[in-house]
Amino acid sequence: MGSIGGCIIILPFLLCDRTTLIQPMTGKENSTPIMTKWSLQELHTKFNQLGNVQNIEV
Repeated sequence: MGSIGGCIIILPFLLCDRTTLIQPMTGKENSTPIMTKWSLQELHTKFNQLGNVQNIEV
């Protein structure tokens, strides 16, 4: 079994920051660091709604 090095936890936040999958939490649109303005629970819900990576529009 392999392992992943580095700071993996930042990847979902970068995904949120660089795409329009979800919107920032209300009142935190300009927050820094970027981790404070995104809800990973909302991102998880969005991924469940999409069902498949192929359903993500470019």
